[in-house]
Amino acid sequence: MRFSFLKKMSGIILLSVLCLTACSNPFVGANKGEGSSSGSGISGENNSEERVDLDFTVCEEGRLPDELVEIIEEKKAGPFKLTFTTREYMYIVVGYGAQQRGGCSVTVNALYRTSEAVYIETNLIGVEGETIQIDGMTYPYVAVKCENQNLPVVYE
Repeated sequence: MRFSFLKKMSGIILLSVLCLTACSNPFVGANKGEGSSSGSGISGENNSEERVDLDFTVCEEGRLPDELVEIIEEKKAGPFKLTFTTREYMYIVVGYGAQQRGGCSVTVNALYRTSEAVYIETNLIGVEGETIQIDGMTYPYVAVKCENQNLPVVYE
């Protein structure tokens, strides 16, 4: 039992370290890629169009534009999806709202484009079995930075 808990905690710590250093390291893809924001995207499913995986970087709060940080702060209490663009970059943010447990993380399962839209698939991951009790609330979200594709975003 103690070994299982330590194993889970070491995984959480490793994930945290990866998230903190992630903004300078791309995670996926092979393509390359002032401020406006949008609070909504298109919902739907991609048919048989050709998919092109996009290079992206998961960014910590300190690596985001100040205006985007303010928007996230306003929206973080509830689930949200938003896209923030600059001339060069697109930031796609998915938040899962207030959580009364610690140990949550958000994964990016896919980020790709078609000729019609950019598609992002994320997932909220919690600690299996036990929850980590914390004082207060946590607000898990993921902020992804990629080259501006000048396309609408579909959140899957």
